Order: sequence, then structure tokens, then C-alpha cells
Amino acid sequence: MNLKTIHPEELITLILGEIYKAGNTTTFGGNISTRDEKGDIWVTSSGIDKRTLTVKDINCVRTIPESWIFHQDVMYKKYGDQFASDTEIADKITLGSPLAIIENDSVVAVKRNLTLAFDRLEIGEFSAKSLVMGNKLGDFIPMSEKDVEDLRKAVLK
Repeated sequence: MNLKTIHPEELITLILGEIYKAGNTTTFGGNISTRDEKGDIWVTSSGIDKRTLTVKDINCVRTIPESWIFHQDVMYKKYGDQFASDTEIADKITLGSPLAIIENDSVVAVKRNLTLAFDRLEIGEFSAKSLVMGNKLGDFIPMSEKDVEDLRKAVLK
């Protein structure tokens, strides 16, 4: 069997099954993951019984969350810029680019109402955490322009 030709879902299922049989993990303990040649990361679901693990229990995740498409044009300002004038940030932040990061100070989020602005803030925080945590998995691999455009069309209808 050539392990290089096996799909990551099948490889993880095979390897984790062997790890379980050898007594190196408990029924519900532990996870494993691998990165494929395209840069996608394949990981076992948490809390899955290792005795009955199937390819359906393996998930593909990207190093960068799809939510990032909403924040590609995030405004970044150095600390102090917010004091330069009353409208330094307000004149530039828009509903189309609803997030601004002010270095070592704050994040400004705008939308049509407070609930939607809070949602944008949460998406920004999730995206930032995912990028920081993703660095532990390896180099950053951005989505292709085509994937981003396809995702924009699907999500921003």
C-alpha cells in the first residue's frame, strides 16, 4: 500500500485505527491531523469513538477562515490617528468596509444596526484568532482569487 496516494481522510482513519489498536489513545481521546499538497488541513472530529471512526468523521479546514472575505479591506490606523481630527476614521469607514483596527487601542465596527456591527466585530475577532492559531500549523496559505470570488458570489448574494 502506497501511503502517498491515499486520500487524507482515509489515511487518518487508517493511522488512528492503528494508534487505537496499539493502545496509544483512548476511545474518545486525542485527535490527529495532516496537511495535504493543496495546503488543506484534515482533522478528526472531537469526541468521536476511535473504534468506529470513518472518513465521515474527518473534517477539512482551511488555514484562513472564509469569514476573512468580509474583512479583506480592513482599515488599519496607527495609534494617534483617531485624534488627528474628529472625522479621521468616520469619513473612511463604510458599510462596504465595516471594520477598522486602531493599533494598541480599539476596533471600530459599523453596520446598519448595533447587532450587525457586533456580528462584524465577532467575525473579525474569530478571523484574527484563527490566523494566530493557524500559524502553529504551518505557513499561511491564502485562498486563491478564484476561490475568494466564488465564495463572495455564494455568500454575498
